[in-house]
Amino acid sequence: MRLHDGLHVASFPDGKTEICAGMDTLFSFPALPDKQVRLLKSLVSGISRSDFFCRAKDMGVTRSQGEQLLGQLQGAELISLRASRHPHGPDDSAWRRIGGDTMRRNYRHRSRLRVTLNQRNPWSQMLSEQLHAAGIGQVRFTPKLTHSDLAIFLSWGFPNPLDLSAAMHHNQPYLPIVAGNDYVEVGPLVKPGFTPCANCVSNARATLVSQLQERVASLSGVDFPRIETTLAAMGSSVGIATALAFLDRRAIFPGRVTRIDVDGDIEVMTYEAHANCGCTGLPPELEFPPEPSFSRQLGEGSVS
Repeated sequence: MRLHDGLHVASFPDGKTEICAGMDTLFSFPALPDKQVRLLKSLVSGISRSDFFCRAKDMGVTRSQGEQLLGQLQGAELISLRASRHPHGPDDSAWRRIGGDTMRRNYRHRSRLRVTLNQRNPWSQMLSEQLHAAGIGQVRFTPKLTHSDLAIFLSWGFPNPLDLSAAMHHNQPYLPIVAGNDYVEVGPLVKPGFTPCANCVSNARATLVSQLQERVASLSGVDFPRIETTLAAMGSSVGIATALAFLDRRAIFPGRVTRIDVDGDIEVMTYEAHANCGCTGLPPELEFPPEPSFSRQLGEGSVS
């Protein structure tokens, strides 16, 4: 048995004892006796269950007190009672520390997910490598929309209207990532019918860009240029983090667009559903694909 990787025990003059990850408190014991604090610290490096209770007995800690201590840690999902018998990825222990067994199960479930990219270029290759490193099971490059758990649309200057229209029509969740001359914009992540879409953002910005439609039309056929290395890396990281939060069912931020410029400055903007769009009301003729695979986790047993 041992506390999850990266956790430590901190004691304070007021008698309080905390389980911490770095500077963050994950669990607090208001007044834990010194003997139990020392017993608790034995779980940092790991100890067998039998040795734990032998040590508790030597310290004068009753078995029921030891059981109660372990029960509190187990209830807070801060302790591994046995070594995992299942293969896992490099971030397995990190996700268990961050979110307990639930987040670890979601992390392991990534191997069953599929993400598509609409471009094949050095930038999309970087995104693909990051997705694979994060545990996504299948990443495909395809200019034509095919059903997946998430479609990532890379574009130069402005989101491709044809990509957006196809995704909305086929109820395909998508994330636009747009490169500009010296910036990258990530978002919004769109779940059709439920969150503001990329057109909502365009409509909200229409008055800020002169001759918007003409500018967008002029981009047709323009080759995707090279994106500055660090800018591409920052945009990729924000994009992958946004995508994984959705795929893990941890979070979705409706209407959020994150703009990263070449100097590393970051601006976060949030847009409401636009009155002229109607994207959050599903039309009756909408084609529904099979249920996304990530939503089927609810019926699965736990993984140890």
